[in-house]
Amino acid sequence: MANSTLDLHGRRVVMTRAEQQAAALSHELQRRGATPLSLPTLHLRPATDCGPLDAALGSLESFDWVLFTSQNAVVGCEQWLARSGRSWRMLAPTRRLPRVAVVGTATQGAAEAVGLKVAHTSQAQLGEALAEELADAMPGARVLVPRSDLADSRLPQALSRSGATVTAVTAYSTCCAVDWTSSAAQELLAGRTDAIAFFSPSAVRSLLQDPRGAGLRARPPEFKIAAIGKVTAAELELSGMPADVIAARASVVGLVDALADCFRRGREQETHD
Repeated sequence: MANSTLDLHGRRVVMTRAEQQAAALSHELQRRGATPLSLPTLHLRPATDCGPLDAALGSLESFDWVLFTSQNAVVGCEQWLARSGRSWRMLAPTRRLPRVAVVGTATQGAAEAVGLKVAHTSQAQLGEALAEELADAMPGARVLVPRSDLADSRLPQALSRSGATVTAVTAYSTCCAVDWTSSAAQELLAGRTDAIAFFSPSAVRSLLQDPRGAGLRARPPEFKIAAIGKVTAAELELSGMPADVIAARASVVGLVDALADCFRRGREQETHD
């Protein structure tokens, strides 16, 4: 992978992450010499119906495991606890908390930041992979899965097949919307950007549901589409906009490394031609 400090010098990269999630990506792009342009395709909000979440967090002792597949789920639970003057750190000394498993190092960091001890971290960036890795511990286990209102049923189903009793609750809501009047959108539509980075299938669908976003399918070859992992890349393929870049490591640094490597190979090809 490319590792020069300024290996993306002069590149203009559109970030589709929600504003609450874009800081680390923006920092890494700038560190590598690129100009990040923020065009959120998803907006994160508190869950509209927090009754199930409140009931689950109020009876944590009844669960053997709590599984977080994203930083947002961790934050959503912590914010809900904070509304009643509680926090994970406050609960830990006084209550038997379930074991914690997460997807990815970013989610692990978010969990640890609020005082949770993570027992297992999956590197696969897939909820189903987490279920497979914990399969031996699932028979008879009671599992809490806080998640987005847009999350599909694959993880709960995989856990259930392994013998777990699953309680899936909405920890936060995801709104799909793009501000096409923003400066980042105008730069993208005018062809004055070099790449766009996607971190979830929902982000892909949100952008392409508008004819302006769908126009990216006819992008010039020098404009690169980057995906955080195989699931997001599969959504891009299904949407008729295949990824040019798929991160080998499902992280911000892994994606930026892959993007830099793609541009490096392009420069080398031009030199050989």
